[in-house]
Amino acid sequence: MEMILNIVVCFNNKKEIMDYIKKLERIEFSDKLVICVVINDDTNIEYFGKKNENIFVYKCKGNSGYLNGALYGYKSMEGKGYTWKWVIISNTDIDYPDNQFIKKLLGGKYPENAWAIGPDIYCPFTGEHQNPRYMRRISKKRMKIYLLVYSNVMSAFLYHMLSTLKKRRGKSNKKDIKVVTQVYLIHGAYMILTEALIGQLMVNPFKGLMYHEEQHIAEIVYKNNKKCFFDPALKIVHNEHSSTGKSNFIEKYKQMKHSYLVNYRMYY
Repeated sequence: MEMILNIVVCFNNKKEIMDYIKKLERIEFSDKLVICVVINDDTNIEYFGKKNENIFVYKCKGNSGYLNGALYGYKSMEGKGYTWKWVIISNTDIDYPDNQFIKKLLGGKYPENAWAIGPDIYCPFTGEHQNPRYMRRISKKRMKIYLLVYSNVMSAFLYHMLSTLKKRRGKSNKKDIKVVTQVYLIHGAYMILTEALIGQLMVNPFKGLMYHEEQHIAEIVYKNNKKCFFDPALKIVHNEHSSTGKSNFIEKYKQMKHSYLVNYRMYY
């Protein structure tokens, strides 16, 4: 039987994960969903207990980051006897306003070359719709601008603040898209991926710790002549301010700068 695997990473958010699991259990067709929790901090496995047979918990040796931590979870699930229709890698600060989200995903009609699907992600903190983010591939010139912005912490902080203000003043990137549409990349807060793509990510690991994993994924898709798609029928709410949105900016800056450099050197 084809199932959906939802992998989440535990890093200073164990209570939020428990709340997220409860939300998933209230959605229709939740019996088609398997949840994999990957512990990247000092949380004990016993904290999560064994709520039901469709929840699995694994512990990494140290902090392997968001994407690589999720891939550790995927590999740990091998041999469990499941066939995955989709593998979701997501944040846990997520709400499901549509109780039929899983049903719609299972019944979704996507092109054969679809390797990644991004839902309509609404962020109440900024008023922004975080997908679609980039319709076309990021140019080399634009990547150089990002590298310049993140060359020092002050310019990065100013850019971050101005970007947040722009979003909160209603300059949302929401486009009037009513059908499944090809995009360059999907937002990293909620990524719906095929097993074929996961296989490529396993042999082409992300060399950053966190931030901009979605660009790495988009480039793997691009290199394999496959596509990313935005599906406006799939709707979630991303309460970003409750997790990484409030993280220490200096540490966030260091990680973002490193990830930009990693992606630039690998793909441009």
